[in-house]
Parts: sequence; C-alpha cells; structure tokens
Amino acid sequence: MTIFKNYALIWSVRLILRKEREVKNIICLIVLFACVSPLRAQALEVHDSRVNLLVHGNAQLEEKIGLHAVLILPNLSKGAFPVFYLGPRIKVASWLRIEPDMGWDFADDEATAGLVFLPSYKKFWAWGTFNADFPSNQGYWFLQLEYNFEKWEKLVSLGVEGEGWGVFGDYGWSNGGGPNITFYFKRLGVELTVHARYLDGEVGPEFQSRFLLFLGT
Repeated sequence: MTIFKNYALIWSVRLILRKEREVKNIICLIVLFACVSPLRAQALEVHDSRVNLLVHGNAQLEEKIGLHAVLILPNLSKGAFPVFYLGPRIKVASWLRIEPDMGWDFADDEATAGLVFLPSYKKFWAWGTFNADFPSNQGYWFLQLEYNFEKWEKLVSLGVEGEGWGVFGDYGWSNGGGPNITFYFKRLGVELTVHARYLDGEVGPEFQSRFLLFLGT
C-alpha cells in the first residue's frame, strides 16, 4: 500500500509540472491531497477530527447592502452547541464585502461579535473572520484563500486556510493551517481539509470536514 501511495504521489507531481489540461490538474491535486496527508500523519500525533456544519442565510436589501445570518455547529462529533451571528452585509468596493456581526455562543452561554472580510479578484476569492466572546475574552480567527477553475467554478475550488482559537492575553492559543478542497452541489458545499495544528503542546495533523448550506439570495 505504501508503494502505491508513493507512486501516486510521484505521478501527481509530474502531471502538475507538465502543465497538462485543467481537468487532469484537478484530479492530480485531489490524489496529491489524499496521499500526502496519511503519509505525514504516520509519524505524528494525530489530533481529533472535526465535523462542522455551517448554514448561511442572505437577503439583499439594496444594491450594496444586505442582511446576513449564519448558524454554526462547530463540532458535531462532540455534540451540537451552536453559534449564531446576524448582521449587515456591505459592499464597500467592487472587490470587497464586509460583515460586522453580533451573536450568541450557546456552548459558553455568552455574547460574541465578529467581523468578516470577503475579497475577490478574478478567479481568486478569500474569506476571513475574526471573533471575540464576552465576558470570557475568548477569540477565534479563520482565513481561507481559494481558486476556482474556469471550467469547474460551480463544481470545485482548491485553496489554503488557517485557523486558531484561544484567550486574548494568553499564549496558549491553538493555531493551524493547510490545504483544502471544496465540492459544490448547488446550495450545498462539502469541504475537506487537513491542518498542521499546534494543540496541547503537540504539533500534528488534524482532519476536518465541513458541510455548507446556502439559503436566500
């Protein structure tokens, strides 16, 4: 099995370097993603996997202003403790939207506030959020940079991301990052990602799957 993985890894890299057709690049990047993660995980402490559900709702009010709501179930494997955000969606430039949000963290039973950035440029787009809970002073950040292939933009995107959480003023934050791939099925998205994460004094791989549901306009 290890020989097969190594061969598949070499085959994927060679296809990328040859600059073959776009569809082949998509296939080889998926294979590369699948092969590298298990091979590296064998020598490291693997952190618990996470399964997340995010439900996004949007309503356009005017040309540059809308209303945005999101319900997040951050780790379905350990129980459903939702986080809910609500706020305006403002188009401040042709390439940038922002979402200042207020909400409630039901897991910690406290208020939460955040700011979301949504820049885009041609086939590239990004999604970043910074959140703080009160009165616990817990913080969370997430950054994602994605690329949509011209012929497959409604089906798949590839990118990299980073994520972290902790308490403001404390040095014990958990931070991580790595590659991701997202598949789209109209209003449903499925993201697969692996992070190299620092958690509890250990650095190791963490596997995540996210289910995205998009409602409204």
